[in-house]
Amino acid sequence: MTTDIQGPPVATTEGRLSNPVTSSENHDLDAPQVMPWRSTTYADARGVLANAVKLAEAGHPILPCYTVNGGDRCTCKRTDKKTGELCRSGKHPNFELAPNGLKDATTDPAMLVQWFDKTGGSINFGWRLDGLGVVDVDTNDGKTGADTVAELEAAHSELSASLTIRTGRGGLQHVYELPEEIDDTSAYADELGPFVDFKRGAGHYVMVPGSKTIDVYRVESGDLLKREPLDGWAHDLALNLGSLVNRKRSAADKPIKAEGTSGPVLDLSSWATRNRG
Repeated sequence: MTTDIQGPPVATTEGRLSNPVTSSENHDLDAPQVMPWRSTTYADARGVLANAVKLAEAGHPILPCYTVNGGDRCTCKRTDKKTGELCRSGKHPNFELAPNGLKDATTDPAMLVQWFDKTGGSINFGWRLDGLGVVDVDTNDGKTGADTVAELEAAHSELSASLTIRTGRGGLQHVYELPEEIDDTSAYADELGPFVDFKRGAGHYVMVPGSKTIDVYRVESGDLLKREPLDGWAHDLALNLGSLVNRKRSAADKPIKAEGTSGPVLDLSSWATRNRG
């Protein structure tokens, strides 16, 4: 199955192009230009810039992120204070390029090319989820996200086929459109069940296909620019679980006693667990 990415301009590895396009003499002006916004200095071997530009031109804000180098180390070069090991993430924002994090996400293709060139093509991009919801299924290191999804689908119905991204760690991210009337995405729960996250809205992002962590993110199925509406049951479940979480937090902040009694504080945690899914 082919993925929805643009191939590199010339080279097949990250680094400088062997013959960068610098003038109209190097190409046919009458030929269709598939990728007008591209680096003329560094190869886009993973297609991450091509995909980021495609999304930006469709109105999706894009954020520069660190990547993972050939030694499986994050280019942030930071050390985990607890373990003493070098970072391996490759997913967090590059605050040298975007000091305000998600607020600096842009739909300007020229800025994406500028970020790409400043890092010598050694970059990942984050896709800010304005108006979108992502069912993020974690399956690496024995995590049971696929089992959780199977249980949810057995109880409701199968998730609708939509754009699906295979992550660098082997999981799956199903991308959907949220209802237009939803303004406050904080009402949704962060999880739909064990090892199934629900990322949504302008406060969350996922990696653009072509980004690299352990492996390269790629389009597993669907079209990068087309998403289906979030299934009604998944939408309702995320809202209901979000309500339970908020109630639990309120109970922790201010104990709730049974009405009309001086009895013990109600334990909402077990209720939330029983009603999950």
